Amino acid sequence: MINELTSEILFRCPCCQKLFCTDSSDVDHLENSSIQKTEFQCTDCTEDFYLSLERSATGLFQTFKRSQHEFVHCTKCNFLKNKQNDECPSCGVIETRYKDIVKLENPRLFELNQMWSSVVTDLTNDQVHQDFLNFAQSMSALNFAAQKYLELQKIMGPDELTEMYLKQIELRLEAVANNFMSMEKDKNLGLGSAQRNFLGFEYSFRNILLAISFVAIFFFVLNVMKPVFPALNGLLIAVVVLSTALWAISKNHTKMF
Repeated sequence: MINELTSEILFRCPCCQKLFCTDSSDVDHLENSSIQKTEFQCTDCTEDFYLSLERSATGLFQTFKRSQHEFVHCTKCNFLKNKQNDECPSCGVIETRYKDIVKLENPRLFELNQMWSSVVTDLTNDQVHQDFLNFAQSMSALNFAAQKYLELQKIMGPDELTEMYLKQIELRLEAVANNFMSMEKDKNLGLGSAQRNFLGFEYSFRNILLAISFVAIFFFVLNVMKPVFPALNGLLIAVVVLSTALWAISKNHTKMF
């Protein structure tokens, strides 16, 4: 409604219905403009709204709420895009279809991306970060987590928050590597020093060689004292020499380590 005496325009806030008035000169420029609305902010509810040149049935100029745009990261390229748009303007992927494909092809990757989305929407919540890192570590995907934080760092620039979590990933990777090396070392030591038990006697490869040598000497002496198989003396001597030599070599090899 326009007051003919004062040339004032009357309109209401679309949120709280507070009545406003302004001089018609404030909107005269809209008649020759392609944008047929101007922006105002309510002094009561502080909501932003638009004033158009169209009138309502009561004669007041119509007002419209200002649309709020929420931005999210693209699941594929991490580009910021309007949440209402399913297609990413950067990589061109259709968000819903891409999520369905990833979920079918690699369920673990889909879960990781879902948790990463929670991290991005709540960056200051340390518990969300720790849940993501714990899940990534359980999936042996700490490298994936590091890649996500590096991509976030490229978007946000150098930041103490991302540096802190990248350092945590580095420490986690070092701990995993140290545990693996310790397990391998214990395994190798167990194989190298493993001893078997037979009839209550512990024995190893060196002890077996020594026993063979003693047995061969015993039969050689017995065969000399009472020649039962004199043709085997040469074979028995060869067995004694070979087993004793292998025993000495294995003994020296053990000392080296």
